[in-house]
Amino acid sequence: MFKNKKSILLSVLAVVLVAALAVGAYFLYDSLKPETEVGAKSVTVIVTDTVNNTESKTFTYKTDALYLADLLLEKELASGTDGEYGLMIETVNGITADDAKNQFWGIYLDGEMTQYGASTQPVKDGDTFELKLECWQ
Repeated sequence: MFKNKKSILLSVLAVVLVAALAVGAYFLYDSLKPETEVGAKSVTVIVTDTVNNTESKTFTYKTDALYLADLLLEKELASGTDGEYGLMIETVNGITADDAKNQFWGIYLDGEMTQYGASTQPVKDGDTFELKLECWQ
């Protein structure tokens, strides 16, 4: 009988510990994520096809979008599928990444690859994003 109560107590403690870790992880993520900027912004988006070496195209937009995905969809510059991590960019300015050729759209902010996907990358006034069609080996 005592062994049964001990097992139940350990199970309850394990569930409480996992729940506490999950809540802690959420608050850590929430405190470290980049801030959004509310209001009108001017944002530049450069589209570069490094696979086919075509000329880059530059677009400048006025927007109230909080995140890059919202801007790209609002301006119909990009499309893709919405998954558990947000928008997976598939097509930009009519150019579609070919999965069979290991192509993808890289997101760069001020020349550096972003740490966030399009759905979690904040848009701030004066930002310059570059969407590059690239190939991984």
